[in-house]
Amino acid sequence: MNIEKLKDLRENQELTMQDLANQLNIAKSSYSLWEEGIERIPLERLISICDFFNVSLDYLMDNTNTPKYQNSQKGLDKNILKNNLKILRKDLKYTQDAFAKLLNLNRTTIINYEKGLTIPLLDHLLFISKNFNISLDYLLGKTKEPKYLKK
Repeated sequence: MNIEKLKDLRENQELTMQDLANQLNIAKSSYSLWEEGIERIPLERLISICDFFNVSLDYLMDNTNTPKYQNSQKGLDKNILKNNLKILRKDLKYTQDAFAKLLNLNRTTIINYEKGLTIPLLDHLLFISKNFNISLDYLLGKTKEPKYLKK
């Protein structure tokens, strides 16, 4: 994640850390740990930050220089996420076992991701995005285009 982008977005809106923490309904101490790079931002909070600043997750994670995609959606659509993960795995011709091994997980975790019983960890989504050149916003159902990131 590009911490400087996060800080720049906040400062360009002339917001203090406390202001943004209030907007996100979290403690300032939590937000400051994120912005300082001490702790990772949970996926659902990261999506809230992207929605607040009207930027793509790919932009914030340095996958693209394009701040926002056309026709992007706010929030997280868990149904689209679970379907996109399953479709991607099948398109890549991985079994659930092989995909689990690739991500250093067990098969049950992949099954739970694909059934929508659990939301994937950001690290797992980042691994998939980076290794298969897939847009995080696409995986999360925030946009239909682009599916693949430009190199």
